[in-house]
Parts: sequence; structure tokens; C-alpha cells
Amino acid sequence: MERLTLTARAGYKASEAVIHMARYLLALPYCKKDARVLDAACGEGYGSWFMKQAGAFRVDGIDLSSKAISTARKLFDEDDLAFHRLDAEEIARKFSENTFDLVVSIETLEHLKNPERFLAALKKVAKRNATIIITCPNDHWYYPTDDQANPHHVRKFTFREFREMTADILGGDAAWGFGVPVMGFGNVEEDLAGWGYSNRQIQMLEGTMQECALLVPPDHSDRPDLRNCSYFYGIWNGGSHEQASSAVYPMSMDRYARLLAWENMAGSPADLETLKKTCDRLETTREELARQLREERTSSEARVAALEAERARLAARLHEKEREAEAHRVRALALEKEQQAALKQIEALRAGVENELAKAATERETLERRMREALTRLHEKEREAEAHRVRALALEKECQVMREHVVPIHRDSLMAHPVQPAPQSGRPMAPPAGRDRLLRMALRIRPFVPGPAWRFMKWLAYRLKILP
Repeated sequence: MERLTLTARAGYKASEAVIHMARYLLALPYCKKDARVLDAACGEGYGSWFMKQAGAFRVDGIDLSSKAISTARKLFDEDDLAFHRLDAEEIARKFSENTFDLVVSIETLEHLKNPERFLAALKKVAKRNATIIITCPNDHWYYPTDDQANPHHVRKFTFREFREMTADILGGDAAWGFGVPVMGFGNVEEDLAGWGYSNRQIQMLEGTMQECALLVPPDHSDRPDLRNCSYFYGIWNGGSHEQASSAVYPMSMDRYARLLAWENMAGSPADLETLKKTCDRLETTREELARQLREERTSSEARVAALEAERARLAARLHEKEREAEAHRVRALALEKEQQAALKQIEALRAGVENELAKAATERETLERRMREALTRLHEKEREAEAHRVRALALEKECQVMREHVVPIHRDSLMAHPVQPAPQSGRPMAPPAGRDRLLRMALRIRPFVPGPAWRFMKWLAYRLKILP
């Protein structure tokens, strides 16, 4: 029996309903009006709700699944009915000691790694004379070989193992029993069709209690016992209440006939012999298939080992490649940083070169401007030089004229007026009249005579004793 989902749209199954509700029927006689109940591993809360409806004062359901607890809170939002998301092995942290009058744990031990700790926690939160009900599946019937197991169960219990473990913690004074499927006939009212049909499992909560039931002895060839039962249970402090109870559902005669098909077969010796031969042949086939499966398993294990070795080799290679990739990534990051630094340097150099080029362009423009100004001044100087050269030529011509005309005039003047001896210096002087005329002429031409020519004329005048 695994977790039952009430709201899934998978269709209603009456067989699932009776499997689950039969366990909770064990708690029905103890759900008194003043009883506080703990439902450990409550799933989606249908058992907790059932015990509350049966008359319990308050019911606390706990489960490890947050999804199951959320569903329980939505479906069964009632006063004095609470659901807690809690690890079953940590119950003592949530509840105080001596809290509950009835403790119920349906099919929980097989899911736990430490069921002893769980049982000790249940005992701690239960009152001294509280009733404790524990059930456990008979997994050795469902999974008879050692290599078979329920994937959701941690271990498989025999009845002896279940009894010894629970008795060591909860005590050996308990009522022991087991759950089995039942078959028979029931009396139902005419309005059975009023139940309708639902495609959800929650419809099982519409069941009704029946006051009268009769359990007759089974066939001697099909007697249930601890080996072929469905589950075991133990009830501590249960008192004198009747433990026998059943959860059943009605069915049509058509389905009942199909269930009894083997009993309705002809039971002649010939039929039995044929059936025996068929069983022997099937057994031979089963053994052959088992042998093939063992061989295939051995071969598969070898292939799995080879694949595991290849996986390990590839994992090591992948790890090496990842380290190389990480090294390359680090190197790439370093190169990227170097590239960024080089780009910054190049950008700085480019900016510097642009600045230098701008300065050079400015200096070139300045030099070109200065060169143009220098050329302009040079042209002006050349024009001035040319003007001076022309003027010098003109003065030279004037000097030539003076040499040709002035000197003879002076000479004639000297001859006409002899120089009188100087009283003191002894140097002859030009006559005053001629001298004055020469001085006036010299003053008139002074602006047009260059400096060297003028100095030459003065020197010549001294030499000729025209000037004193």
C-alpha cells in the first residue's frame, strides 16, 4: 500500500479504497469525544478526517510530503483537524510529552531508516494509557525473493521482526493480528445508485458504516495466515474492544463470476492432469527464461562494467579538457587585458601623435607665414637696394661731374686768387670769396651725396686747402 492521491483524475478504484480504509477501521472504537489523536504519516489526510468524523475531539496529522499536507489542508479545512509538515522521526520536537490519547501509524515503519527512533517518539508523545495502533505490510509475500523489493521501502519485515521490534519499545502486552482480503455477499439498500460516479478517489469518503457483519471460516485449502496475509498490526492498550473489522464494496454478479472462474472449472481428473502438464511446461519455460535472464544479466553486468570504465575514462578526459579550457580561458582573459592595455597605449600614442601633428601643422603655418613675411621684407629690401643702387649710380655720375667741373673751377680760382700764407699754421687757405661759393655748392648737393662720397669730398677739400 503506497500513498493514495484523492484529487487525481485517474478514476475511482473501490479496491484501493477498501485497502486503505480497512487499516483505519482498527482505530474506530477508540475515537472518543474527548480523545486527542495523532495520525503519523497521514498522507492527504483522509484517515485523519475519518477518525475526526468518528468522534475524536481533535486530530493532528503529520507527513513529510509538503504537497500531501497542502492537499490535506485544502480538502479537510475543519476545526480541531490540523495537518503539519513534519519528519516522522522528529515528532517529539513538535508535540509535548503525554499529549495524545490515540496514536495511529499506518504502514510507516518500512519507509524509515531508523524505525526504533520513530517508535520511541510515538511513545513519548502518547499518554501513559494511550492506545497505539501500528500496521506494517507483509512485503515478503508481495516480493518473495531477496532481489525483489518495493522501491519506496527501506526494508522488509516478517511478522516476527515486526513484533519483536515494536514490543522492545512499546511493550509486549498488545493485541496482534493481520489483514487479509475478504469475499462474500452483503445486503445494500435500493438507493445504491444514488452514489453516482466520480473520476477521483475522494469518492471513497462517501462510504457508510454497517452495523452487522458475519465472518465465516475460510476454505481449508485457502486458509490465510502470517505467511500469506497482506499486513500485520499491533494494538497497545486496546482493552476489550472487538478487533475484527472489514472494509468492503459491492459488485455485480458478472464481476463476481469472473473472480470465481477457477472454482467453476470442471474438476475431472483429465482436466487436472492437463492442467498439471501445462503447469510443468510453464515451469520449464520459466526456468529456461530465468536461465536466459541470468545469462543476459551477467552479460549486461559485464557491459555495464565496461561502460562504467569507459565513462570513468571519458570523465577523466573531460576533466582534463575542462582544466585545459579553464587555463585557456584564464589565458584569454589575460590576453584580453593585455589587448585592452595595448589599445589604451595605442590610443594614447595616437592622441599624442595627433597633438604633435597639430603642433607641427601650427608651427608649419607659423613658419610659412614668417617665410612669406621674410620674402615680403626681402622683396622690399631688394627694391630698396635697387633704389639705392640707382641712386648710387646717380651720385656717382654727380661725383664724376663734380670731378670734372668743380676741381677745375677750384684750380682756376686758386690761380686767380693766390693763397696767402697763413700767419701761424703755415697752410695756404683758399680765398674767402671762392671758398664761400664752394661751400654753398657743397651744401646744396649734400642731401644727394652718400656718406663715403661726402667724406671723400671733405678729405679732398682739406687736401686742396679749401676748408681750414
